[in-house]
Amino acid sequence: MGIYSTNCPDGHIPALICAENIAELCEKQSSVEVRLRAHIRELAEALINMAEFSQKEHVFRQALENRYILSQANGKYENIDVRTELLRKSSFTADEMRSLYHKFCPFSGNKSYAEGKELFPSILSESRFDDVLLRAELCLNLCFMTERQTLEKMTPQGMLGAVISPAEGLSVSYLQNLYSDAAFEKLAPLLCGTDNPDSFPEKILCDDLQSVCDYVESGRSSYCILPVENLSDGRLGGVRKLLLNYDLKMAHTIALKQSGLVFGLLRKNLGIINSAESGPLYYEFTLHGGEKPKLGEIFHAAEYLGHKVHRMESLPLSYSDTEYLYDVILTCREGEEHLLALILYLILEAPGFSAVGIYRHSEINDS
Repeated sequence: MGIYSTNCPDGHIPALICAENIAELCEKQSSVEVRLRAHIRELAEALINMAEFSQKEHVFRQALENRYILSQANGKYENIDVRTELLRKSSFTADEMRSLYHKFCPFSGNKSYAEGKELFPSILSESRFDDVLLRAELCLNLCFMTERQTLEKMTPQGMLGAVISPAEGLSVSYLQNLYSDAAFEKLAPLLCGTDNPDSFPEKILCDDLQSVCDYVESGRSSYCILPVENLSDGRLGGVRKLLLNYDLKMAHTIALKQSGLVFGLLRKNLGIINSAESGPLYYEFTLHGGEKPKLGEIFHAAEYLGHKVHRMESLPLSYSDTEYLYDVILTCREGEEHLLALILYLILEAPGFSAVGIYRHSEINDS
């Protein structure tokens, strides 16, 4: 190759050569990215097939031990075709998918070993964050290819929890004061579907915050209202610990701007209030301090899937001065698939996470 200088007949030649080389590399890179996405889709399909097969074989072996069942029709024990019955039910667990994911994904965050040797020692990306994007893309494909019912079964209360529709006969416990009363008046219509006070849920007025939570835990009230945040100072630590101790889930939040307080509407199980259509959608979860190094990767995956970090706070655990629980709130992209993909990412990469709520937020001037 000749060496060009500014004195060459055409000074544009070096620039043209560089531009052509760059264009050629970009074209090759684009082609590689297309092939990579195609292989990720194939990997997602293979993982689902393996997970389903593993589940069928496991259930089949258990069923063979008792293949005679009592017929409800004639009261006699009858022999059934166990394999035919099981093949109609396709499902898998979070543990089964997690095991296969870490074994066969070269970009997983917890590399699996087979017979003492790492499966993919030479093809891993040098950048952790490049690997994160591949994981997020894989999770998105897994969600597109997996039945919603199977995804929901991967967590105890379902990935997104229940869809909460307006209902009658509900009750709400809270510590009575001027601000809590105002929060109740604004939150009640979401639960009963009307602004008519005669149809509002029953009020259960308590003497302290712990009693408020006790009523929900025991099932004596359907919901409770608690002050969860000071607009100037952030989350109220004492109330946050109550939520952890009682494992309450956030269903909605409302800011009373004049008072400077944010109140949370909480329930026993995870759920989304479908009548709360306005306002941003938040997904909140906690992560144990032992998985702190994964926070940056989780945020990177969330951004790739269209979600934004709204806030992160750390809460010291009562039994340790050095251990913390990290509380993360994301502003979600609309559309279930991308939120399900992020939750699946957490299931696979940070199984110690715990969902706090999927909810919307509203604000009022309580003057």
